[in-house]
Amino acid sequence: MPRRGKWKTRDVDEEVLVDDVSATGIGIVATTVPGFQRGTKVHIVAHGHDGEIAIRRITPTSDPTESRYGVELLRPTRELVEELLAQSEVAARAELEDNWNRAH
Repeated sequence: MPRRGKWKTRDVDEEVLVDDVSATGIGIVATTVPGFQRGTKVHIVAHGHDGEIAIRRITPTSDPTESRYGVELLRPTRELVEELLAQSEVAARAELEDNWNRAH
């Protein structure tokens, strides 16, 4: 994640908790970054698969050092989405597809 200093921007590795994944976005819990606001674009890397996200929502958590971010995936690759699904605490893809098929 980029962090702006007084003179330049530098990349910082951040561990995040992926707590929700949809077709177009993810919900993550991560360190609160004061410079982030709605619309901020951030480059992400998940186990070698990279992409760009746009922050759509920022919600404080009970821990003042962390925030819950709702972000949109901008032109994600299939590999990135698969990696994010694997990291999330949501049900496995096969289980989600089975539930979808039974509902229709």
